[in-house]
Amino acid sequence: MIATYDCEVYRNYFLIMVVFEDGNMKYYERHNDVESGPMMEVMNWFNYNTMISFNGRNYDDQIIGYWLTGATNSELKNLSDRIILGTEQSFMISQSLGYQSISNPYVLQQHEIQFIDIMNVLPLQASLKIYGARIHSDKLQELPIDPSDDILNSQCEDMREYCHNDNLVTWDLYRKIEPQIDLRIKMGHQFPDHKGDWFDYRSLSDAQIAERIYKEEFHRINHKPIPWGVERSLSDYTPRYEPPAFIEFIDDKYGLPHFLEQLKAEHFELQSSFYVMTPEILLAPNPKELKTRKPREIQIADKAFKVGLGGLHSVDKPGTWYEGAATRLIDIDVTAYYPNIILRSGLYPKSLGPMFLDIYKRLVDMRVEAKRSGDKVMDAGLKITINGTFGKLGSKYACIFAPDLLLHITLTGQLCLLMLIEKFAQAGIPVVSANTDGITIVDGVDHQNPGYYQHLVEQWEDKTGFNMEYTHYRSVHMRDVNNYIAIKEDGTAKRKGAYASASVGTNPVSQICTEAVVQYLIHGTSVVETIGGCDDFGQFVTVRTCRAGATWNDEYIGKALRWYYSTADNRAPLLSVKNGNKVAKSDNCKPCLDLPEVWPLDLDLHYYINEANKMLQQLKVFL
Repeated sequence: MIATYDCEVYRNYFLIMVVFEDGNMKYYERHNDVESGPMMEVMNWFNYNTMISFNGRNYDDQIIGYWLTGATNSELKNLSDRIILGTEQSFMISQSLGYQSISNPYVLQQHEIQFIDIMNVLPLQASLKIYGARIHSDKLQELPIDPSDDILNSQCEDMREYCHNDNLVTWDLYRKIEPQIDLRIKMGHQFPDHKGDWFDYRSLSDAQIAERIYKEEFHRINHKPIPWGVERSLSDYTPRYEPPAFIEFIDDKYGLPHFLEQLKAEHFELQSSFYVMTPEILLAPNPKELKTRKPREIQIADKAFKVGLGGLHSVDKPGTWYEGAATRLIDIDVTAYYPNIILRSGLYPKSLGPMFLDIYKRLVDMRVEAKRSGDKVMDAGLKITINGTFGKLGSKYACIFAPDLLLHITLTGQLCLLMLIEKFAQAGIPVVSANTDGITIVDGVDHQNPGYYQHLVEQWEDKTGFNMEYTHYRSVHMRDVNNYIAIKEDGTAKRKGAYASASVGTNPVSQICTEAVVQYLIHGTSVVETIGGCDDFGQFVTVRTCRAGATWNDEYIGKALRWYYSTADNRAPLLSVKNGNKVAKSDNCKPCLDLPEVWPLDLDLHYYINEANKMLQQLKVFL
């Protein structure tokens, strides 16, 4: 059976609560010296079950492990404060206090408990409440009693209610990401540990999965773990950029050959944090001597492109482009761009040596086969592992840390795209936008040979060894390079940035407005019809974090904020507790930490309609 669990810790109070998949709830409570039940009964709830937590490995598992040694409420509170303070690693704390986390591998050998901590599986970092708000959990409840206070008898029920709600939100999140959990189970069979046994990836992030695969594969092949524990110093790394032989430009019209020579001659330096410092040649002139420098821009024809230590970005203004009788909008993306740069260039971290390429190519080939066979689960899993590899190259704590590889990949990616953009400029093919691994162009406008772009792309593919994928758009509606809506020929929409569909990784901001814009662009449906016909209240809410906490009409609301826009007389902005400043975009709002059971009559539909129309105007779509 599956169950969630959570702990609450105060100087005179300790609570463990478990909520099973059938809705049954059990708890252990110790208020002052009075216990609700024997200790072993708690472990019976855990034994032979799969236990789900949010941040359990870093917090709850430590607390319960210490509690099993007989720690008092006061001692548990001291441990809780040390964990929250975050200045010590958990294994150091456990050694000093003489306990073992209940999810410690040694402890698990004595039981048949399986633990899954979903925090790392979720995208980016947010609080449990914010994640719950993003997926429209029914109730967001702030901690009812200050952590420094003592708990009164009359407050124990409040604590149980609060803990129960946290468990319900954890259940909501687990159900939301269950496909990702299933994917990690499957990957455990595809990439076992060095002994050949199933490996448990279920509590690991995308990047952690990638690193673990390299560790286990290295150990399996070499019969020993990756050498580790050597103190790193900046002198160990002197990144230089050596471009592949296939990178070359047509002429010096746009200064690209000179730019390439500058990069080859540059001595890149690492900061004390081991991040590569941006050199002067990748920064724009700074006549005002500003502290924050802008990226360098390269002008090609009538379009400027930002270059730096990341991906290429065109400098785009708001606008709308439509396919016409004699023109087509084509998006051209490089297939598996960064992975193929690694393989084509023969790049590998020093820690693994050339065998890294064997492991990495196996991952890439397996993904190609998964896509070909329609295995969407394995395709998705290998994608996150391959992408996670790139992320770990830049982490000084990773076993595959290699800032020189990271530098080579990003610079090569930008230069190769600039090669193709230069070809388009020479042929008079307008570029609408470019971003990291793709270019959107208008075909058939400024030259007499529509379709000629394909010939240029094929030349580029032959020279670089990369492959391109084409998508035709009916229209493109852009605020800037990272925020746009592109309508495909089949009527579906590619949505990026502010216009992306709601997800567990982003805070929703009146999502109904974006949906109304998309429906207008695809079908011509009026924003009034889309907004007025929506019966999903979650589409109307906005979610935001206020770290200091916020008040509304002098009532404390909390740190995780959820609201809608109201016509009620008592509507008001949210104000930060720290300085009294207004929380952004909260004018005329009404908090809804609990989603309403009936449709609120004061929902300000006119606000949402006006916002959707403003978004269309911002995209230069005039009604």
